This record gives sequence, C-alpha cells and structure tokens, in this order.
Amino acid sequence: MRRPRDLDAELKALADKERTLKERKVRQLSELVAATGADALDVETLAGGLLAMIEADDPARRESWRKRGQVFFQRRHASLHAALVAAALALKRAATARHRHEASQARHDKRAWVVSRRERTRHLIEMGGLVVKAGLDTLANDDRAVLYGAF
Repeated sequence: MRRPRDLDAELKALADKERTLKERKVRQLSELVAATGADALDVETLAGGLLAMIEADDPARRESWRKRGQVFFQRRHASLHAALVAAALALKRAATARHRHEASQARHDKRAWVVSRRERTRHLIEMGGLVVKAGLDTLANDDRAVLYGAF
C-alpha cells in the first residue's frame, strides 16, 4: 500500500532549500562585487550606482552594460557566471516546486469550512453553467440584474 505524502515536511524541506539557494546567491553576488573591484567603493556610491542602473530607461544603455558584463565574464570569471546562472535557475525551480506543493496541500485540505466552501463554489459554478447552457445569459444580453429579477 502506498504511504501517504507528508506535504508539511515536503514544504519545509523546499523552504529550507530555497533559503539555502538564496544564501548562495547572496554569497555569489558578493563575490561578483569583489571580482569587479566594486568593493573598493563606499556603500552609498555602490547603492547609488545600482539604483541608477535599475532606473535607466534607455534600452541601448542597458544593452551596452549587458555586453560589457558578457565580456567581463568571458575573459576572467566564466565559472562565477555559470554559478550565478545555475543558482538563479535552481532558485526558480525550488520556488515553482514550493508553489506546486502549496497548491496540492490546498486541494487536499480537509477542514470542514474549506470543504464546505469548496462544495458551495462547485455548486455555484454548476448553476452558472446551467444558466449559460439554457441560453439565458444571451437572452438577457449578459445583464445580471435582468437575470436576478427574472429568477
């Protein structure tokens, strides 16, 4: 017989994995700051420069920055680039898996108020489907007030 899944334990494991990946990403970004020599700047200057980059609306300017970064990684720090890309992808996969497990947990929630709400929602959807199948929505030109009055 199949063992029931422990969704809470799986969610906790995914949250721990996500936390670890975020810590790795922060560490790798600090390595990037050091590799570019930006660690010689004071914190306010570095923050100001990053904010200016985020606020830049000129696509040509952003593209030139991207090309300079690409050359930087090709020349000296290909392994750091690969590690940053891998961490970003792993973080995205972990978040997707966590969302999938949370949705699964929500679907299998057996608390009385959740079950009754789910049943009521299903009933309302079925009733709306009957109204559409009967053609009453087009008959009333999608006017909900007319349908309500008719009922």
